[in-house]
Amino acid sequence: MTAFFVAATPLPCVAASAPPEAAQDPAALFDQAETLYREGRYEEAIEILEALVEAYPEPILRFNLGRAYESAGLLDPAIEAYRQYLQAAPDAPDRASVEARVERLEARIPSEVEPEPAPVPVEVQTPADATPSVPPRLSPVPWIIAGAGGAVLIAGGVLGGLSLARASEAEDSGTNQVRAVDAQDEARTFGRVSTGALIVGGALLVAGVTWGIVAKRRQRGRVTASMTGLRVSF
Repeated sequence: MTAFFVAATPLPCVAASAPPEAAQDPAALFDQAETLYREGRYEEAIEILEALVEAYPEPILRFNLGRAYESAGLLDPAIEAYRQYLQAAPDAPDRASVEARVERLEARIPSEVEPEPAPVPVEVQTPADATPSVPPRLSPVPWIIAGAGGAVLIAGGVLGGLSLARASEAEDSGTNQVRAVDAQDEARTFGRVSTGALIVGGALLVAGVTWGIVAKRRQRGRVTASMTGLRVSF
């Protein structure tokens, strides 16, 4: 920030009760504060100016104190010093510019407040040694086998019905002997095939259903294990 100090009017001698720093020559102290200000040693300049203002509340000293505060980045004390300057010198020729400076400093204060830290997002993580994977889809093979077993059972039932029909035909008194013999043979054949179909179909149906139930339970167990491997970290 460009150094800018307004020279004070000749300062009178300071009373004996003034602070030790202000007990020296006020003009010399002012010159010292101006030198420190131009060298960028704002804190040291502020100490001298505060002592001068306390001992001799000249309005222009309050303005210079405000400049030192502002250059040091102390915006709140700078605004207060400028306001005290305007209050002590209501007819100051630079009143408009000082008021504009106060407004600019007030606008800077909110932007220099540190923002509140953003909330930490919740992240779902998995342990390093237990990364869950998507369980595989259930295989349709068990239910295909069960369906095939059901179809074979139906076929066995149909053949069983044909066997009964041929046996009834063979026993019918109206059937000639040759046809009766043929009907008995067909009945026995249908009966044997029907029995085999019922056995095979039943076995396929039971095996397919059992396989499907077991596979479904195993998949449910994998899903449960995967879910228990998840944890929420903050």
